[in-house]
Amino acid sequence: MTLARGLDATFMMRPHFKVIAQALAEVERGDYDGLLVVTPPQVGTSTCVAEWFPFWWLARHPRDKVAVTSYSDALALRRGKAIRGYIEEYGHEYDLALKPGSSAAQDWDLTSGGGVRSVSVGSCLTGFPVNLLPMDDSQGPRRRRIAGEQAGRARPVLLDCVEEVAA
Repeated sequence: MTLARGLDATFMMRPHFKVIAQALAEVERGDYDGLLVVTPPQVGTSTCVAEWFPFWWLARHPRDKVAVTSYSDALALRRGKAIRGYIEEYGHEYDLALKPGSSAAQDWDLTSGGGVRSVSVGSCLTGFPVNLLPMDDSQGPRRRRIAGEQAGRARPVLLDCVEEVAA
């Protein structure tokens, strides 16, 4: 998140970002095979984990492939466009550039061999090997449907609490 703060004057560092950034760095070092980040909604986690982290990852691993996923194509595409915007604006500082002719918003490549694909959960990634797979709000409507189904059961408070935190 130091990268985001250094490049984007509007980026506001929050205390929980330090914890998340440390864990993401540990993923990059290979300390973990995966990481689940659970925070309340609207605290900036998606921007950190699904936008700035993939940009940082590509700056460190420019040949890697990243697939940004979410419950909807529109949200996944928004994250992919943000990463692309960071490449266009700041990529020259990290020897990152879009490959000429790589104009598809949902699937684009870097001159270094890396790239980003934006897909909804359940979409096919066959033929697109990935090195990093950030999933932003992968449950979306499914979570709301489950909460509705659980409303008449004995312990909806636990589910509602979990759902609120997981959003």
